[in-house]
Formats: sequence, structure tokens, C-alpha cells
Amino acid sequence: MKARINDLTMGYDDFGTGPAIILLHGLPLNRSMWRSQVQSLVDAGFRVILPDLRGFGESASPSHPWRIPQLAADVIGLLKFLGIGRAVIGGIDLGGCVLLDLIEKYADRVVAAIFVGTSARAADLKEKRFGDELIEQLKEGRRQSVLGSFNVLLGSGEGRSDIADRVGEWTREVDSHALEEGIRAMRDRSDFTARIRSFRLPSLVIGAESDHFVKSEHTRFMGAALENGTCLIVPGAGHLVNLEKPGEFNRCLLDFLSRLTEPMQRPGLLSAVA
Repeated sequence: MKARINDLTMGYDDFGTGPAIILLHGLPLNRSMWRSQVQSLVDAGFRVILPDLRGFGESASPSHPWRIPQLAADVIGLLKFLGIGRAVIGGIDLGGCVLLDLIEKYADRVVAAIFVGTSARAADLKEKRFGDELIEQLKEGRRQSVLGSFNVLLGSGEGRSDIADRVGEWTREVDSHALEEGIRAMRDRSDFTARIRSFRLPSLVIGAESDHFVKSEHTRFMGAALENGTCLIVPGAGHLVNLEKPGEFNRCLLDFLSRLTEPMQRPGLLSAVA
């Protein structure tokens, strides 16, 4: 499916009926990364919406620069287009940073948050240098080197070749300009380490023992800092824990969501906002 959101074409999937859950993909992937979650959530009575962030998957890549606030505004635009007032929103790495921005600026639109492989802190000097190096490689035409770096970072904790093949396919499809803007967005992301202490909404924080992107200590910090946060570190998994351990991941989601089902279904909670 496609919609015109904030003057660009946005690709998305919309499965099932019931309380809405939006899952935001990571860098440099697309909405396909959440397919292993769809059936379990739909069977449990939820409406699952998977958008492609601008420049990724089937969403258009604008020629002008963009950062995380523009991605958050696109998500709000999609909610309005679909007639959804509030939703549970989840995100991984870049998608998780978009979720942080959504909670800060559009808290009335978020029922609960699901952070996967997400850090609340700003990029440190090492990460910034790494981002600069990747951008320089792209400018030099060394796209394959950049994608190779991501493929290593996204690698399976147990070295599964099937996941590596899928990740390789998704990264090969990414638009080069969107890739560069996504790297800049993550490099320049805001620091939420103090601000998340003021977030009151129910939150689930999922990390992985062998995540090369986000260390488990950052996951534990988020779980402890969020007033209503629940934290889980999945052993034997890498960054894409939802793909590597879909059964365990989905059970964790459903357990968290089962505690939200009654309040999510109160009259008006998911009503459209004009």
C-alpha cells in the first residue's frame, strides 16, 4: 500500500483489525524486517501497521536533507491518513530513535512504547567518526564497503546464514541518498538519557546479548530509567533479535501487550484525531 504523506509517497502494510501497533524498521532496512511478527499479532487481535521510513523500501527518497524529527512527523502523518488517534509504537535502532522523538513531541499519540536494540544516548565520538567514515565512503562511490559494514553489524548472534542472506538482500535495495541521510540522522541523534526519566507511558525494552550495535548495558539503562519500563535481554541473539528469535520475541510482545489490551480498548482511546 502507498499513501501521500508530507509531500512524499510512503509505502506501508496494514494487517488485521483491532488496536493499532506500528513497528518502525532500522537502518538500513525496510518494513519487511517485521514480517515474522505480523501473524502472531494479528492472531492476537491487533492491527499491525508497517511503514517504510522515507527513502527506504517503497517510500520515496527526497533529495533534500532530513533527520529524525522529519521521520517522526511522517509517522504522525500516516496515523492521520489511516484515521488512527493513538497506537502502540515500536522501533529498532533508527526506528527506536524516531520513537523517542514521537514520545517527546507527540506523547498523546502513543499508547505504549516498544524499544528494540535502541540506545537513549547520543552518538559518542567513536560512533560519530564511524558515521563520518561511512559517509565519506559513500561519496567516494564505495557503497558496497558501507553495506558490508552494516551487514557485519547486523549479523546473527548465532551466525545464521538465512538471516545474513535476507539482510544482504534488504541492504542491497536501499537508496544511496537515504542511506547517507540515515547515517547522518543516527550520527546526529539527540541525547535522551536524562529526558526518558520523565516518560510515563508503559514501555518494553528488548536487547540482545550479542548485539554489535547497542550494548546490553545501554538496554538495561533504558529499562531502569523509564518509570514504567520492562527490560529483557535475549541470550544468543544479535541486533535483529526479532528475526533470530521470533518465537521468544513474539511471546515477549504479546505478554506486554496483553497487559495493555483493556486500556487500549477503552472508548475513544484509538479514535481518529482530526
